[in-house]
Amino acid sequence: MTAPVIRRVGLLSDPYKDPGAATAARLIEILQRQGCTSFALSREPDADERELVRSLDLVISLGGDGTFLTAVHLAWPYEVPVLGVNLGSLGFLAEVDPAALEETVTALTQGRYQIERRLMLEMLAEDRDGKTLGRDFALNEVLLTRAFNHRIVPIDLSINGRAIERVSCDGLMISTPTGSTGYAMAAGGPIVDPALELMQLTPVAPHSLHNRSYILTPDSVVCLTLGPYPYDALLSADGRQHIHIQYGDRVHVRRAETRLQLLRLGDSAFFRDLPQKLRGRAEPPEPH
Repeated sequence: MTAPVIRRVGLLSDPYKDPGAATAARLIEILQRQGCTSFALSREPDADERELVRSLDLVISLGGDGTFLTAVHLAWPYEVPVLGVNLGSLGFLAEVDPAALEETVTALTQGRYQIERRLMLEMLAEDRDGKTLGRDFALNEVLLTRAFNHRIVPIDLSINGRAIERVSCDGLMISTPTGSTGYAMAAGGPIVDPALELMQLTPVAPHSLHNRSYILTPDSVVCLTLGPYPYDALLSADGRQHIHIQYGDRVHVRRAETRLQLLRLGDSAFFRDLPQKLRGRAEPPEPH
């Protein structure tokens, strides 16, 4: 059984990884030749462009995983699938090889693809009086960090309304299985199959002998409260809009109601491909 064919495609390109938009131009030409209509998207869309995204069959990012995350935040609210063309070095999220654009578009127009639904996180920040400071969503992680201050930050952790501990650290993050190969892994967290439904809580450089992640059920509600601290801490979701958090402010994180629709062209081979992707992090840049 084939999936619906793709005809209306939005393109989000990274100008630094696609100089002169050469790859984007080649993709546009292939899409047009195979009967698709393409639309250029911006990183900060206005209301009209958001309405355009709502009408698309697919959003394709051209760049690295950072560009892919930007595309996710454009497409996810409207349940539009996302596909990434990898112009970076890793491609945990953006995985289509630029050399395979012709075959990729053919598969899309013939409905030969699958949709993986990935867990997303919802974040709500409040001050000590309950006033909303900000709200956002994350595919990879929500992070509360000391940012550029020199002092470690005290964060009071509670799970499902029960106080757990105060963690003194550089930061504390709640991540998804998709985000387990990102900052969470760099902080010492486990690598998790992205098909699983769970939440992962990982301290960043904790000032204690405790340096282990918590693995939580997907229905968990996590609350991070900033303890006594003379500076502002910073809160972000997928590295986006930074919200200043002060002593007594709270951050609530739970599973989002809507999942990301990730378009895949073949069978999932996460653990088969993982060693090669991890080795890619250690490879020196190619000479210019």
